[in-house]
Amino acid sequence: MTDYLSQLLSKYQPQGQKKRAFISFDFDNDEQLKNLLSGQAKNPDSPFYFEDWSVKEPFPQSTWKSDVRTKIKQCDFVIVLIGLNTHNCSGVLEEIRIANEENIPTFGIYEQGKNYYVPNGLGKRFIEWNWGYITNAINSLNSYLPQIYG
Repeated sequence: MTDYLSQLLSKYQPQGQKKRAFISFDFDNDEQLKNLLSGQAKNPDSPFYFEDWSVKEPFPQSTWKSDVRTKIKQCDFVIVLIGLNTHNCSGVLEEIRIANEENIPTFGIYEQGKNYYVPNGLGKRFIEWNWGYITNAINSLNSYLPQIYG
């Protein structure tokens, strides 16, 4: 793990009983979705929180995969924001692959009424963007997510 990543991760402390999420999304096309989810996650009743680890400046490709793996392993689960082009986003596909390799529960959410294609590696593990569905999935990580692993 790089020194930078170690320093970054050490700044964050768990927030009570909330579960920590890694958010995977197509930065070029779905940042607005991430911002919406971020706003919802700040609700005091939210069952999860996440740190914004979005890469906003050039990141060394030589360490990207190992750094992402470290971040994902620090989380209880991964949420993939599914937009129109997510299935073509190499970064998202790699994050799903890493989460699957590390046995980190992973599921996607999509906006109702919007076109989308499910990225490879998610199988049937995706739900409609509905706060009740998302909350239920997160609160039931040990029972619900294995049922939708497909």
